[in-house]
Amino acid sequence: MSLRDCTAFSARVLGLLIALYFFICSLDLLSDAFRLVGGKTAGQVLGNNKLLTNPVAGLMIGELATVLLQSSSATTSILVSMVAGDLLSVHNAIPIVMGANIGTSMTNTLVSLGHSVDRAQFERAFAGATVHDMFNYLSVTCLLPIEVAFGLIERCTGLIVADINGMSKGADLQLLNVLTDPLTRRIIEVNKNKIAEIAENTALQSNVTIKYDSLIKKCNNQEYNLDPCGYRHIFAYSTWSDLTIGLILLLVSIAALIACLIAIVKLLHSMLNGPMLAVIQKAVNTDLPGRCGYFTGYIAIAIGCGMTFL
Repeated sequence: MSLRDCTAFSARVLGLLIALYFFICSLDLLSDAFRLVGGKTAGQVLGNNKLLTNPVAGLMIGELATVLLQSSSATTSILVSMVAGDLLSVHNAIPIVMGANIGTSMTNTLVSLGHSVDRAQFERAFAGATVHDMFNYLSVTCLLPIEVAFGLIERCTGLIVADINGMSKGADLQLLNVLTDPLTRRIIEVNKNKIAEIAENTALQSNVTIKYDSLIKKCNNQEYNLDPCGYRHIFAYSTWSDLTIGLILLLVSIAALIACLIAIVKLLHSMLNGPMLAVIQKAVNTDLPGRCGYFTGYIAIAIGCGMTFL
């Protein structure tokens, strides 16, 4: 390979990493946008205990809350906080967690839309997104009736924590956020804990209408020059409502998401043409040799777990 080819390949790799970085940042901003658009509503819905006693209603609430927040992790975190605070039972939380896993399928559908400019790519991308959807649908279809009839998951979780006398609060684990926060925090900072507070207050005061402040971390002074405030993001001094900022952020993040996806696809196509494409396809799609081929699927599951964890 000539020096010119090496330079061109290195530039494509660098461009791919930059596009991937902005893609992850746009996903983070998309999640914040959905929190601003529907976060308060989601918190109030999750705090309504009368609805949560019905497993089917709980399933729908978990799905709706995740679509509004665009984060199953945020929905599950709220539920964990409510269960820990004795505001919600494990029995009622289980259907909502199942609904959260169905609601998160909206994200992969949005990602597949980034390939809609090419019919063949979109067909494959949407099929890949549907795999995730069908897995969650089938899991809920099988497990929810069993849980309602026998309480299997609740009993298992009870056995797991039966001997736990107390655990110290774990540290906040930061992985990709360490890389993305320097950029996303210059654009917006959302108080994610306030959604859980709304849910808890709604559960405690179900008959009282409570007015909540903005979910955005803002400075009290409206004049930037008067600032002793520590927030430096774009909307720190904005007087716009959460809904207005959320809609603006939603449009910007979706546009950035699609642009990054298109850039990633084009860069990958330019990098993987020719013999390298055949080698990668063979490496990705080949089963393990001999009797080890039985474990190919399990290794794929482990890889999926690791990527999702990151």
